[in-house]
Amino acid sequence: MPMTCTICRHKEREEIEQDLIKGVSLRNIAKRYNVGYSAVNRHKEHIPAHLAQAAKGQEKERARDLLQEVEELQQTTYNLLKKAEAAGDLRTALYGASQARGNMELLCKMVAYLREQQLDELSRKRQQDFQEVSPFIDDPVFMTALQRAIDETEAYYEQTGQLPDPGRS
Repeated sequence: MPMTCTICRHKEREEIEQDLIKGVSLRNIAKRYNVGYSAVNRHKEHIPAHLAQAAKGQEKERARDLLQEVEELQQTTYNLLKKAEAAGDLRTALYGASQARGNMELLCKMVAYLREQQLDELSRKRQQDFQEVSPFIDDPVFMTALQRAIDETEAYYEQTGQLPDPGRS
């Protein structure tokens, strides 16, 4: 039986994840929350999955907040990197570039995972819709209307990144 991540079960998981996103050292996080360094290190990979879960249902706002925090952290990192470069502090600038790369990697993982979840949802909806209309497949008028609706849905999704509201006109 696989073991469950101790950080995922931790009562202060949200705070731990926020510290990870802010770039607090793994050692400091482990000490602050009385958990193992390696557990914190392993948990870093769970953050994109937690964001996808947060994007569903009541935790949608939390997913947006976490993405915004990472974006703000990235902007702060860039600003500090520019200051270090301007001051000729190459060591700090190099460290800043490394941090910026790590931030960007996390942000890309988060966005890719959330995008994948949206595409999975779109695919599930398409399968459900197809099963509902399968008795009408041989009707050319129905099939033309269906194709137009599919094209409009795809165009809306490409423009907005969201599925259309079924109640919209």
